[in-house]
Amino acid sequence: MLTVNILIDFETAAMSERAAILSIGAVPFVLPSDDVDTTCQTNGMTSKLSRDVRGLLPFSAVINATSCIMSGMEFDQNTVDWWSRQSEDSKAQFSGEGSEVKNIEQAFLSLIAYIRDIKTLLDCDICIWTQGSDFDIPKLRYCCTRIAEIPENQLPWRYNAVRDARTYVLEGLALLFGRKPVKEAYKDILPAPNSETLVTHDVLSDCYKSIWSVTQVNTMLMKSMRERKE
Repeated sequence: MLTVNILIDFETAAMSERAAILSIGAVPFVLPSDDVDTTCQTNGMTSKLSRDVRGLLPFSAVINATSCIMSGMEFDQNTVDWWSRQSEDSKAQFSGEGSEVKNIEQAFLSLIAYIRDIKTLLDCDICIWTQGSDFDIPKLRYCCTRIAEIPENQLPWRYNAVRDARTYVLEGLALLFGRKPVKEAYKDILPAPNSETLVTHDVLSDCYKSIWSVTQVNTMLMKSMRERKE
């Protein structure tokens, strides 16, 4: 069955487990190693779909700060001060232009509805990716199950269908080029062709950056495996 990966990213107002979430981004993608045509059953009709899902729109939402406070989430002054020093382009994501401002519960209900729609439309499995395993994934699970009150067994992905993009990229690069410091390792990945349009610390831009790194490493690993077989 087709697997659609979804890269999810949060921008937050603290670094703690209960950090208030300022914005959410989610972008679907398919790994190059899975990029083949597949026959898919949708609405009773069989059609040929490419595993390239770039036609699917991303998801983004800006979170109402008051709703985070009322849900017991934390704002850290050092993090708030750090945001005040970021570029106007990165802070523009919080204006609500292009993304509806939602309370924290509505935002996660909308995120889960978005993922379910993809799962239904493409009759596919879902795999969730985040940049790191110790921050975004626990927050995703907590906000879905405790704040949005969605039972864990009703989330549209299996418990074992969660991946850490950072680990995948760094371990893949270590296999290909040897282990290096993190910043040096990432230099072995070609710059994204649209890198000049991506905004640092913008939730959707960060999703696209992570997807680019994951797919490039996946491509390089496939090439390395083919060369070893020859």
